[in-house]
Amino acid sequence: MPESSRLRTVLGAILAAAAVLYLGWPGLTEFKLDEALMARQALALFRHGLSPTSVLADIAPHPPLVAYLLATPYAITRNPEAAVLVMGLLGVGAIYLTYLAGRRFFSEGVGLTAALLFATAPWAIFFTRKTWAQNIPLVTLAFMLGMLLLLAERRGKATALAIGALGVLCGLYIGDLIFVVICVAVLALHPRLLLAAIDEMGWRGFLPWAALGAGIFLLANLPYLLGYLTGETSLIGAISGVQSAGVREPGIRLLERLQYAAHVATGYQFHALAGDQFEAYRSMLLIAPLGSLLDAIQRGLVMAGMIYVVGKALVLGWRSWREPGAEPSPQHTLLAVWIALPFVMWAALELPPSYVHRYILLYPAQFLALAILGADAFRWLSSLHESLRRPFLGLAWAWLGIVATWQVVQYLGMLYFVSSGPIITGGHGRPVREAWGTARIVREASEESGTPIVVYTTGFDPNQDEGAAMWDAFLSDRSLTIVGGDSTTVTPATDFIAVLTQPDGGYRIETRPAAAPTGVPLAALANGMNLLSYAPSNLATLTQPGQRLRLILSWQVRARPDTPDNYSFSVQLYGAAGTRLGQVDERFLPTYQWRTGDVITTALSLPVSADTAGHGPYSLLVSMYVYLSESEQHGVDVLDIAGNPAGQFVSIPLQ
Repeated sequence: MPESSRLRTVLGAILAAAAVLYLGWPGLTEFKLDEALMARQALALFRHGLSPTSVLADIAPHPPLVAYLLATPYAITRNPEAAVLVMGLLGVGAIYLTYLAGRRFFSEGVGLTAALLFATAPWAIFFTRKTWAQNIPLVTLAFMLGMLLLLAERRGKATALAIGALGVLCGLYIGDLIFVVICVAVLALHPRLLLAAIDEMGWRGFLPWAALGAGIFLLANLPYLLGYLTGETSLIGAISGVQSAGVREPGIRLLERLQYAAHVATGYQFHALAGDQFEAYRSMLLIAPLGSLLDAIQRGLVMAGMIYVVGKALVLGWRSWREPGAEPSPQHTLLAVWIALPFVMWAALELPPSYVHRYILLYPAQFLALAILGADAFRWLSSLHESLRRPFLGLAWAWLGIVATWQVVQYLGMLYFVSSGPIITGGHGRPVREAWGTARIVREASEESGTPIVVYTTGFDPNQDEGAAMWDAFLSDRSLTIVGGDSTTVTPATDFIAVLTQPDGGYRIETRPAAAPTGVPLAALANGMNLLSYAPSNLATLTQPGQRLRLILSWQVRARPDTPDNYSFSVQLYGAAGTRLGQVDERFLPTYQWRTGDVITTALSLPVSADTAGHGPYSLLVSMYVYLSESEQHGVDVLDIAGNPAGQFVSIPLQ
């Protein structure tokens, strides 16, 4: 077989393996809070035309370009697996561009090696498929290729690609602003190459391409810029958010950061995704001890590759500066700066080295660095003696084959482990197919009749609670009520579907009857809520000094108020002399989830003062209010029979 055909076959096999790993089993990906929030942003954009100006994340408001990207799959289906496939497809494209960049600017062997490592690295697959992407390697490679075509091959048209891809990177994640610094640094180190590229076309030929790139840059960041101009996003807030990041660890700690950067380019400690079940996962793999040794060696090689590339770039840069006739090497400069500058950024921000997801913006620099080290070692050994050429090449490809096979085993083993159903704490989330499978059944059941859906999950607020955000993304186009915790229940005025989250993370679907007819309420409130009843009826006899009084209040929605305000409610225990003996305050079901006729029950645990004895008879004072601040609340009026305000407390004597 001719050499070219053999290489095409190897490349085809690598891309085929990448397609299986990056696109296969999308339902087994995790779908946590960040992914759910991104899905809600994308759905709001497509379904309601609400253009996000930022994505609120852990440290600062991030640019929302990922939401715009994911609006395409979410325009077709609410199934998150479609979004996973889009990200996986971009990952496969990145592997092909890794090969092209390696082959074009280094060697065929570098391109194939880097592509193979990228295609099979478990952490790379895991992070690339996530739909809350802090970096999309395909875009990073487009930026890299644009820069190298401009500087190494003097192609002025590539300016549009370089600047445009840089703009897209900045629109994806606030941390990707480091690529602006990388771009400026590389151009500053090779000004003659930039001027040579401009001279090749002339300014008139160059400027339109630069303007095109600048236009793409502006368009990619327009929503974010508009957010700042309109005040929806605060630049001061973003800066203060970075400065007040929750966990900060001062000190450079370069070696530890380098270890984690290499870590995410291998399968090193991939068992961490199994959380507290990591021993069960490792025992399932059978050869885990040997595999851990392979991972540790591979991590060391990746670290060596990154150090080698930075060192080589320094040597080549010094040589080109000292020797006017020496050829500059912008490809080594770009790769070295790309590797080095993020470490400076992380150290300046004092982010803990162990935040492994921060290092994905290096993809695929780690793979290219190791491939360059291997290629240079091969050339050096070949120069020593021709007889070393074939043994070294055979050993190198054998090592790559062993490592790639082990990494594939690790990744597929994790998918099988996650799909087999063990409860994982502190690791990989439950497969999205489980929640979506439940949501699909519920959607089909409610589609024709419009049957209300009540989901019991973690938290009320889809803007910050994981369970609420996920179910809102799945079912917000249905008649949906999301109930957080186990202290509140909702019973609609018609038969309804209840979705209950089980202790093992699974879900149960029940069809429940409508709320039973209610009698005369205890009180009517001005916000459209009626207080129906309390239980148990013998609360007076249950009231014991120093104990907790457990009671249930039942409410019914008379009419949903025309306000975005959400309410809290307060229950206070008073004695005969007007002495307050206990109080508890709780958040009420968010107002936008109220439906006329719904019965809402709230279970409370009211602490009773130890000085309660002898203060009877007792009474409860119940009130609703809008929480404005620690020192300010706006109470809701209680209405009399004529519908006029009659105070802001419902007094209930306890018999």
